[in-house]
Amino acid sequence: MTNLPTANRSGTSIQVHKLMWPTAVGALVLTISFMAIGTFANLPEDADAAFSAEQFVTRSGIVLAAVVLVFALVLPWALRRGSTGLIALSLSLIGMIFVFGYWTGLSPAFAAGGALLGWVGLDAAKGRGLSQAAFVIGLLAVISFSAIYVVSLMGK
Repeated sequence: MTNLPTANRSGTSIQVHKLMWPTAVGALVLTISFMAIGTFANLPEDADAAFSAEQFVTRSGIVLAAVVLVFALVLPWALRRGSTGLIALSLSLIGMIFVFGYWTGLSPAFAAGGALLGWVGLDAAKGRGLSQAAFVIGLLAVISFSAIYVVSLMGK
C-alpha cells in the first residue's frame, strides 16, 4: 500500500497513506464499541442473549465489510484516479445520511473515508471546494454519529 500512486506528491497525500489504516481501525473500533454497549449493556432479564449476540455479530460483519469497501477499495482507487473531491464528498454525504440510521453503524466508515479523502484535496487546484466540503461534512458526520449514539445509550 505504501507505493500507491497519488493525486499529488504533497505532504498531505503522502500522509494519507500513513493515516488510512489507523483511520479505518478507528472507525471500526468506534462503531463496534458503541454497538457492543448498545447491545449488551442493560440487557433486560427476559431478553434472549443468544439473539442479541447473533445480531451483534451480524451487524459487526456488515460494518467490517463497509470499512474494507471504503478503505481498501474506494480510497486507493480514488487516490490513483487523481481527482478526489467528488468521491470524497459522495462518501461524506453517504456517511451523513447514515447518521440518521445510526444503529446500522455504517456512518463512521463512509464519513471518515470521505473526510480523509477530502483532506487530500484541500491543497488541490481543481476540486478544492468539494474537498473542503467533504472534509467538514465527514467530520461532522462522525461527531454526530458519536453524539447520537451516546445520547441514545444514556436513555437506556
